[in-house]
Amino acid sequence: MKKKLMTLALTACTIFTGCSNKTGSSSSSAEKVHSDGTGTAAQENAVNKEDIVITLGLLSEPEDEGLIKAIDDFNNADNGCRIETEYMSSRYDEDGIIHGYTDEEISNIDFNTIQMIMKDGGPDIIGGGTFGDSAKYELLKQKGAFADLYKFMENDPEVNTSALDKHILELNELDGKLYSIPQYYDVHTIISKSEYGGTKQNWTIGEFIDHWNSMPEGSTIEGSNCAEYIFYNLLRENLPSFVDEKNIKVSFDSEDFRKMLEFCKQFPSNNGQKADYDYTAPRLTGKYWIKSVSDAIYNETNYQTYEQKQYRLRDGDYTLVGYPTSDGSGAYLSTDYPGWSISAASSDEKQEAAWKFIRQFYTEEFQTENGVIGNEYLDDKGEKKIYYSTDLGFCINNAARKKIAENIISGMYDSEEPEYAQGHEITIDKLKLDEKDCEFIENYVNSIDRWDTRIDRELWWIVNDEVLTCLGGGQSVDSAIDMIQNRASLWVSERY
Repeated sequence: MKKKLMTLALTACTIFTGCSNKTGSSSSSAEKVHSDGTGTAAQENAVNKEDIVITLGLLSEPEDEGLIKAIDDFNNADNGCRIETEYMSSRYDEDGIIHGYTDEEISNIDFNTIQMIMKDGGPDIIGGGTFGDSAKYELLKQKGAFADLYKFMENDPEVNTSALDKHILELNELDGKLYSIPQYYDVHTIISKSEYGGTKQNWTIGEFIDHWNSMPEGSTIEGSNCAEYIFYNLLRENLPSFVDEKNIKVSFDSEDFRKMLEFCKQFPSNNGQKADYDYTAPRLTGKYWIKSVSDAIYNETNYQTYEQKQYRLRDGDYTLVGYPTSDGSGAYLSTDYPGWSISAASSDEKQEAAWKFIRQFYTEEFQTENGVIGNEYLDDKGEKKIYYSTDLGFCINNAARKKIAENIISGMYDSEEPEYAQGHEITIDKLKLDEKDCEFIENYVNSIDRWDTRIDRELWWIVNDEVLTCLGGGQSVDSAIDMIQNRASLWVSERY
């Protein structure tokens, strides 16, 4: 496990916050200028003319050292193949300064990228990091732009359906075919103290409302009783469930959406102002993202004494209840690291070569080494320490996921860094994770049958704008739903 801070996919966070004062650019041994003139100049390297050249499409120059190293190692392996990176844009201006992207710029870049891919196949390898908005990547899967990865896994001794998480693979299939493999994944759910909501997992909307009506006066949802904030944490987090990309339709006029919007509407609006949060009031629910087995232990902070108490979820003091839906299936699995796909338009020879490159990210060795991030820092005495993070999520490689869980139980990743809340150091009597905790989390993951991708940013803004107008008193629930459904249906029909 390396001491580093990196990912293997360019994420929205990287794309939209890339505005430091750093000059120059990171470059690998194989860079290619895109046909529209963007990208950096190719370096002068000796290239074996007999090598199979594979293009890897990226939004812009990678700052991910791990990806750069993977490309260089692959190109230096003398394996008869070579990667060239092709940039859809550049994150450097003419003076070599990193700049960010506006939503309009991202939309235009992604539109041009889709047109290029659908017209001539584009790069041989395409992934979430090829786009500013990864929802566009999901769109191409629906369009049949990628090769079925199962055919490459059939004869692969290391990266195959036995080595990778079968449940996650099946959730990512489209009509029995696998067009991409996520590298890591996590659980999106909400959590409730059993004192208020009981021990039943995965609530229906009716159960959620009943529990709320039974709460003491002054209670909150995620520390707030403001309409907008409750919308953000209950309904907006679950928007992908109202978008059916496969059948090209939306269901914002469904009973589930209506009931949840009506629930949010009953609370006072903050009219776009910063919400006041009460961390000391009784709280029915709060968002809970599970990224490793260590999240089987829940931390409850007393914001008056700044003491933290830990609970084992399997003991029932807290319950994972999912986002409220009519059938109680509101929890979902997702990823910030959607991995890579192989262009269906590439030749068989190039597809096989592309698989040689992308398979390395799914091996036991690679995922065990990279699935936990070690961040170095100096303590108050100036001594170097390491803070370990599992924020990437669960590894899709079964052996790597098991090994990391064993390492967590053994204390290998225990950090000495103190924890803080609102500027106060937290005191805590820590519980030790055990195998039963791991089993509890594994069972919960396997009980979830929803895989959600990020909703397209343009569609997201359509919903957000109309709902906020409604919550602020500018239109009724009926009007908001009509506007959202009509605008979203038109948008989906034009784009999908």
